[in-house]
Amino acid sequence: MALTRHEPWRSRIADIRYPFTDGATLRGRDGLDLPADLLVDAVLHPPREVSGIARLGRVAVTGDEVKLVFMEDRNILGSARYSRDQPPDETLTVTDEMDRHIGTLVVSPASAASLAAWPAGEHRFDEQAAALSPTVLIPASAPGVGAMADGQGQSVPVEVYLVAEDGVQLAWDDGLVRVHAVGDPLFLRKSCIDHFPEADFPSGPYLRTINGQPPDNTGHFQVTVNEADSAEDTVLRFRPQSGGLRVELTATRGV
Repeated sequence: MALTRHEPWRSRIADIRYPFTDGATLRGRDGLDLPADLLVDAVLHPPREVSGIARLGRVAVTGDEVKLVFMEDRNILGSARYSRDQPPDETLTVTDEMDRHIGTLVVSPASAASLAAWPAGEHRFDEQAAALSPTVLIPASAPGVGAMADGQGQSVPVEVYLVAEDGVQLAWDDGLVRVHAVGDPLFLRKSCIDHFPEADFPSGPYLRTINGQPPDNTGHFQVTVNEADSAEDTVLRFRPQSGGLRVELTATRGV
């Protein structure tokens, strides 16, 4: 008796419904049937816990695209879309309503292209028709902030602008926003004034000019030193060095 080892993945799943459950009928409410080999494999990792049964809830066909919508009960987990005019590649990306990547589908291009011939509209599927196998779902939160919510706890699906307040700096670092709490002496003084407006908190001695020259619009003093003309008989000395300027105070110690 011949024994087959390391059978190819597609051959092993040819007679089962995976990634749908074994009992999935693949028949929609309007009587249309999903191709049995539409999905070869799938993985979904929504950034929240899925307590119900996930399924392919809708196939939405419009004038120019086909969209596969994955749902849990009435909640949309994410969707994958492709053009009606061009068969998709073997892999499709699943994104949520905030355009975050939450999964990948391996599809049969020919079967996926056949959905483009369906009538325009939303074709709905119940749990018994297109429920997904539990192994398809891998709930996991991506590192960092995945979403922001308003005061009522609702996600904010719009652009959010971050503004650093006193003592905080924001830095862009290769696709990440880093928040630095650097502190600010003026913030402490401002806080005191806010809490004790009757008290007197005079400002400290700030450098306003150098030889009568004020700073530029950004508050910077541009100091250029010519090493050949530097004086060696002063206490305050400026010495140019690689990448900047060195300020020295030179004096002798009395005996």
